[in-house]
Amino acid sequence: CWTALPISIIAIIVAGATYVISVFALRIFNKNELGMVQILIKTSKNNILIDGSTGTGKTLLTTEIGKLLNVPYIVRSSTNYSGVGYVGEDLKSLLVDLLRITNGDLEKAKKGIICLDEIDKLADTTLEIRKGISQELLTWITGTNIKVVYNKKEYNFDTSLLTFIFMGAFSKMRTKKKNNSIGFKSDIPKEEYLTKDYVSFGMNPEFMGRMSTIVTLRDLELKDYSDILVNSSISPLKALIDIGNLYNVEITYTEEFINSVTNNALNNAIGARGLQREINKVRSKILIPIMTNQVKSITLTSEMLNDNYIFEKEKTLELNLLKW
Repeated sequence: CWTALPISIIAIIVAGATYVISVFALRIFNKNELGMVQILIKTSKNNILIDGSTGTGKTLLTTEIGKLLNVPYIVRSSTNYSGVGYVGEDLKSLLVDLLRITNGDLEKAKKGIICLDEIDKLADTTLEIRKGISQELLTWITGTNIKVVYNKKEYNFDTSLLTFIFMGAFSKMRTKKKNNSIGFKSDIPKEEYLTKDYVSFGMNPEFMGRMSTIVTLRDLELKDYSDILVNSSISPLKALIDIGNLYNVEITYTEEFINSVTNNALNNAIGARGLQREINKVRSKILIPIMTNQVKSITLTSEMLNDNYIFEKEKTLELNLLKW
């Protein structure tokens, strides 16, 4: 229900930290609310750019926004699509996906969210195919009518009510500029870029000129990794503990284990995904003993992260298998 949403700052808990998303939620809310009550006011187009390094939560943030606002949304990679005359998926398939999600309800689909990741790849102006996509997207984000076919029925899709969220790492465009950002900790300074910086990087000037909002997510710090691992509802460690509970196996961990996991994840420099990689190392060593009731409890230690570590109960399991 739209009217149930707070009009002030809207906050959600994502990956163990508070994201301040009023800049997104209020824009999307206002656009859709105006359309729903049919107030004849021409509002500006909602086009948002999220600039953040790998693993800072760009996709998760946009997904949670869609869930929070209860609107149809899709998240796709811009590299999957090509302009007219090139081999690749047609951008029109994005609109078809929205129609599929809404079971052909055009009015709902028109108020959806389209999230395109890896938008920084469009800065490669040496490829004509990239220029074609930028030019076609430029028409969409400005607002146009596009004919698409879904379930053997033709629809005249108006893109003027769609919210476009573009995401990219822009790893080659890092500078020492500092400003406030929206991210895992919105009160910590983070470099923020101007439209001209993205244009200099290679992005289409007209495309960037139509971004109504540019948000920079700061890189994760060690304390962020720890917070995600211990407190987040999507923590890979919590998921492993839940598996243990399914088999009545209690899984605990030492402080050294948490420190090792978070430090390794930080050094891997792939963002929060690094936590999953570290937990997978342990999971592969203890999963079989857990599922075969070889243990009643397990304490996770930093030694378990070593490649040559062998879980003691696994040796017992191997002997039992030989007897069978």
